[in-house]
Amino acid sequence: MVSTLVRLNPIAEMRRLQDEMNRMFDPGFPFETGELASASWVPAVDIEETAETLRVVAELPGMKREDIQVEFENGMLTIRGTRSREDETKEKNFHRVERSFGSFVRAFRLPATVEADKITASYEDGVLKLEMPKREESKARRITIGGSSKQIEADVKKG
Repeated sequence: MVSTLVRLNPIAEMRRLQDEMNRMFDPGFPFETGELASASWVPAVDIEETAETLRVVAELPGMKREDIQVEFENGMLTIRGTRSREDETKEKNFHRVERSFGSFVRAFRLPATVEADKITASYEDGVLKLEMPKREESKARRITIGGSSKQIEADVKKG
């Protein structure tokens, strides 16, 4: 019988746990729903905002496009999927297993300014990118102040 030696690195495990806890309790925008607690693994997600769009970038390494679902309903963006382990065989003796497998769900409440019918998604090299344009009326605009400087000066001299 061959015994398998598995080395534990408590420092790395504590860092991983801290990263997961920080991600769960991140107070920033947007707010994540409680579905996170039921996931087998949690892919990293970045959300950035520009004047024109919201962009979500999710790391989903080793996943196929058909194993990922993206939905947007009532202001809630949901990304879910399942990452499967490659051909599992009982003859293998692993010395270390760090990759996570199984299903995940990430859900984010987004502002009402997102145009749901114009959301686009792309997936390449294990990275899912979602582009969500903002509605025209929600974009910031510069307002020009009318009137001439001579009129303003004339009004000041009268008073």
